[in-house]
Amino acid sequence: MIAGDEVRNFAQIKKGDIVEVNYQVAVATALEKASDATVAGQTSAVERAPAGAKPGMAAMQTRSIVATVLEVDAKNRTLTAQGPRVAS
Repeated sequence: MIAGDEVRNFAQIKKGDIVEVNYQVAVATALEKASDATVAGQTSAVERAPAGAKPGMAAMQTRSIVATVLEVDAKNRTLTAQGPRVAS
C-alpha cells in the first residue's frame, strides 16, 4: 500500500510496528429529476490526522452525472440511461 503525503505523521511509523488499515469502498446512488440548473461534476475531500496524533487520513470522492432515462424496469429495479452529458 502506498501512503501519500496526505497521511500526516507518517514518520512516526517504524519497522516492526503493527498498523491497522481500513480501506472502505461504498457506493450510494440517488436519482433526482434534473433541472436547467443541474450540474455534473466531481468533488473531493481529504481529512488529515492532527499534528502529533496517530498517523492517518480519510478521503472521499463524489461524482454527479446528468443522463436521460430511456427505460425503467420497476420489477427488476433497473433503468437504462443515455449519457452522461458533461455540463459546460
